[in-house]
Amino acid sequence: MCIKNVLNNCQISKDEREKYIDIILLNDTPDKTIEKLNNEIEDFFFDPSCRFSGKLCWQTAAEMLNYNRSSIPSCIFMVLIDCVKHFSSTDEENTLERLCAVNTDLTFDHVYFFDGQICMIDHEKTAVGEPEAGVARLIHDFIIQQKLEKSMLPELFLAMNEIDGLRVRNLISFVAFGFFHDIIEKNVIYCTNDTENLKILQELMRL
Repeated sequence: MCIKNVLNNCQISKDEREKYIDIILLNDTPDKTIEKLNNEIEDFFFDPSCRFSGKLCWQTAAEMLNYNRSSIPSCIFMVLIDCVKHFSSTDEENTLERLCAVNTDLTFDHVYFFDGQICMIDHEKTAVGEPEAGVARLIHDFIIQQKLEKSMLPELFLAMNEIDGLRVRNLISFVAFGFFHDIIEKNVIYCTNDTENLKILQELMRL
């Protein structure tokens, strides 16, 4: 129900859609694309992680991995390399036809019930992007909070097939990027080998 609520409240204007498409089709580097999006599309915030775009987020992932290579154990680095290759090659076409407003920071901490209705707080990081980008962080958060084992993931994403407006392959890609980002952060900032999230990431590549 929470995911359906997010998907039902994400319209953008024709002008916003056209500006976004024009900038994305320039095929600049992620940094230049982010700069142009933030300069030319008002009332939206495009995060440098590029979580709003399946194509851009995995381009960013490759740059992030290469930049932090010396801080990541080789066994983990090789898995992350495979992850970037896998999800970079599975992007579905025609994603630009499905653009909407997405909040890529949305977790269950932002969701509450009021007068029988689902409400969301903290929308200041809303961007233009793909529908799956707007719910991926919720799924990522759910997997972590519920401490789901990797064996439970196929059933979870099978249930996502029942939700109109979602492409599950795209959703898996966005969720995988969240775990990819977590693994990089824990290795680089906290000097911790994140083996649990690595197992989840490997399972997401198998789905």
